[in-house]
Amino acid sequence: MKVFRYIAVIIILLTVVMACSTKKKARQHPSRLQEAYHNLTARYNGYFHAKLKLKNGLKNLNTSHKDNYEEVLPIYPYSAIEDASTAYPDMDEVIKKSSFVIQIHEISKWVDDSYLLIGQALYLKKEHDDALATFDYINAEFKDIDKKRAKQRAKFKKKKKKRKPPKRKVVKRKKPKKKPAYKKKKRRKPGKKRKPPPKRKPVQKVKKPVPKSTSSASKSKKEEEEESEEAKEKKGFFHFLKHKPIRDESVLWLIKTYIDMGKYEESEAIITVIKTEEPDFPEKLKPELEVLHAYHFLKQEDYDNAIEPLQKAIEITKNKKARTRYQYILAQIYQLQGNNVMAMESFQQVLKGRPPYEMEFNAKINIAKTYDSQGSASTKEIMKILEKMLKDEKNEDYFDQIYYTMAEIALKENDIEQAKEYLKKSVSTSRDNQKQKALSYLKLAELYYAEEQYIPAKSYYDSTMTFLPKDHENYASIEKRGGILGELVRNLDIIHREDSLLKLAAMPKKQRERLIDELIAKKREKEAEDSINQDNAFFNQNQDSDSGVKKSIASASTWYFYNASAKSSGFSEFKNVWGSRKLEDNWRRSDRSSFQFANNGDGEGTDSLAASGNMSDEELKAEMLKGIPVGDEATAASREKIFDAYYSLANVYKDKLQNTPKAIETFEEFLDKYPENKYKKEVYYNLYLLYAKIGNSSKSNHYKNLLRNEEPESLFAKLVDNPNYLDKNKKQEQDLHKFYAATYDLYLNNNFEEVIRRKTKADELFKENNLKPKFAFLEALSIGKTQDKAAFKSALEQVINNYPEDEVKTKAQEILSYLIRPSGQKSKLPEKMNRGNGGMFSMDEDIDHYIIVLLLNPKIKLQDVMNEVSDYNSKFHRLKKLKISKMVLAQSMNMIVIKKLDNKQKGEAYYKDVKNNKDLFKKMTSKDYELFAISSKNYNTLLKNKDPQQYLQFFRNNYQH
Repeated sequence: MKVFRYIAVIIILLTVVMACSTKKKARQHPSRLQEAYHNLTARYNGYFHAKLKLKNGLKNLNTSHKDNYEEVLPIYPYSAIEDASTAYPDMDEVIKKSSFVIQIHEISKWVDDSYLLIGQALYLKKEHDDALATFDYINAEFKDIDKKRAKQRAKFKKKKKKRKPPKRKVVKRKKPKKKPAYKKKKRRKPGKKRKPPPKRKPVQKVKKPVPKSTSSASKSKKEEEEESEEAKEKKGFFHFLKHKPIRDESVLWLIKTYIDMGKYEESEAIITVIKTEEPDFPEKLKPELEVLHAYHFLKQEDYDNAIEPLQKAIEITKNKKARTRYQYILAQIYQLQGNNVMAMESFQQVLKGRPPYEMEFNAKINIAKTYDSQGSASTKEIMKILEKMLKDEKNEDYFDQIYYTMAEIALKENDIEQAKEYLKKSVSTSRDNQKQKALSYLKLAELYYAEEQYIPAKSYYDSTMTFLPKDHENYASIEKRGGILGELVRNLDIIHREDSLLKLAAMPKKQRERLIDELIAKKREKEAEDSINQDNAFFNQNQDSDSGVKKSIASASTWYFYNASAKSSGFSEFKNVWGSRKLEDNWRRSDRSSFQFANNGDGEGTDSLAASGNMSDEELKAEMLKGIPVGDEATAASREKIFDAYYSLANVYKDKLQNTPKAIETFEEFLDKYPENKYKKEVYYNLYLLYAKIGNSSKSNHYKNLLRNEEPESLFAKLVDNPNYLDKNKKQEQDLHKFYAATYDLYLNNNFEEVIRRKTKADELFKENNLKPKFAFLEALSIGKTQDKAAFKSALEQVINNYPEDEVKTKAQEILSYLIRPSGQKSKLPEKMNRGNGGMFSMDEDIDHYIIVLLLNPKIKLQDVMNEVSDYNSKFHRLKKLKISKMVLAQSMNMIVIKKLDNKQKGEAYYKDVKNNKDLFKKMTSKDYELFAISSKNYNTLLKNKDPQQYLQFFRNNYQH
């Protein structure tokens, strides 16, 4: 045995020596043994491990993506992930190991495969430009690589020197012995003819049978199978171990890269060329080609054209899991088109493919919806299907979606109240699906809004915004409507509260105090009841009365703080009720959800009842009494709040909600309750317009006459008589501004006498002159240029006295303080600086960029931050080979400089990665540091200027965040 081991070791050493000897020669003319060595080590050392890393990173990306079944599913889950930083470490390892194969094993057959791995890693890192360059290189460099190698080897064989033939030995011939007499041939006698040879029979030629046509049309299945078996025999048993060129596969990744970059013309052109001009394209890659064609259309939301390639992909794809996903996407497209028959068939095919449970559940839900929209089943039958799903324990996590579907069916039956009940059940049974909870809340909000029940609608819109993701397509409009309803409810609260307070103020003192005592008692009872209910709910949820200690331990995961689902649900409910709360004592003091009695502001005061947790009854009573408007001044202030709230409320109905009947109702209610108020003429005018809008001319004329009789000199009365009054007034305004601009030009041209004259003329020409302060200030400056110091001081004092609310007062005071300063004292006129416009910085996109971490808090240890940044770079950006240095910008202001990135685009990409990494600067607050990208040129300017605020303004204006 030892002998065999020694022999094996010697053979391996000889192989290595021969493979590694004369590297240059081996590259040009590799021997079979050298090729075998490099192929073996390249494949099972670098390439094998790189491919494992790629699979691992791809798996992590797919796992981190969560499918949203409300939208068309992405064909490739990893393509839908915007932040791929979690895959950076694996992808960097792929690039490193593949590069090692390319450099060390240059003559191996696995170089092209290694380039493909590098391209795939760059693609998954979202570095599409570099990935594109890599796939282009493979396409150009490795075309027919095996044929090239064969030709190179044949050429090398021809160049080998031919061996010289060996020298022949000279052999001496012996003299032939004389033949005996009896062996001698008899000579023919002269004149005697030679006998002719015997005639041979002619050989008959056998005709070869003509081979039959071998066209595919005339071949039977049996013949084709025999031929395929023969082909396999020719390939040999180990044909699957042979290297296969990857150029065609790299072309597919090239197409995918073009699609993700939005270069659809290029991707369409390549797909068309392959389908029409390359009949020899590998069969095993054709399913992926069809999938890419569908992906090309889906990315452009061209669903009609995506159907055909998707159908072909489903037909020829062997991977069952992928085929089922394509089938679900096809069903979703049919749904979008309104083709319910095909959609239902596709969803049923999905169920046959035994998909993951979430996909199976959504397919069943969509089948129920499709049944309903087709009208092929009654509502009762559909509801039975959904109720059966509710009884299945496996669907517990999906009850919210089932109830939501039931609500949609109820709405189709115009059963609004039943739909509301289902939606409320959807919310209450929702666990971790925050998006579904948001949709259920939104549907409730819309139903109440449609019924003009704005107060509950506002509450449900607030709940919607708590759970709705910001990338929702209607996020902005939902947020806007919630804000409008918030304004409406706020005004209603003010009216209700101030009315109640005024009623309390009008009561006798003893009666008022008795009522407050009753309110406090009810509040205390409610607090005690809520506390008991919470405790009971807690213990009922987490204890089983029939279970012993062992059973309790065994089911510890059901206890609230061990149950992740319960904790998540509790957190969501808490946030919905209380909002985002800082972890601190007495956090309930800032709640404003209860009825507010003691309030000293416009609806934003302290809630005495809600904040009563740590107050005695007497303290609470005193606080509430303090808020009651007793006395003329307090009563007038309370009424002012009501006037403002009523006028604002009516305008919300009129302008923001476009609800004319409600606006009319509110304006008239305002006039009925408070006929004498500061908005009377505005209310008259609005009612005049609103009634004219709905065609009620008698009511419109009524308010028109009220304006003429009661407010004849008001702007609104003039507008009633002359609707073009504002246009005429606007023209006068324009003339006034032109006149002032010409006067200012005269001042700049030192024509001070004309400026003084035009000031007087402006007073004559424009009776309603809102630029009077500016004319007066110009006049004062002109006096300062033409008259003595006393006249100048007098003119400035007049400006200050006549226009105390205008900005010219400040300017006049500055000049006046300068004039009257003691002799020898320097001017204290404020220095005007135009900072923050970034004027000294320039935009250079194609030069090197740095990333700066500017530390604003001197207590932060610079070295600790540097270590964190270094660890982050080594983990996520190892291949960039970034350098870190520290720099003192100014006193108590250090900064970390990360160098260098090739251009602005790469600088922005790195900046976003760092900004989105929540763990990197978790020890610091946002006030402790500033993070920004800067070009090398601007960096030098910053070091000279030492003003980071000015550059930060430039950065915010010119870089993407």
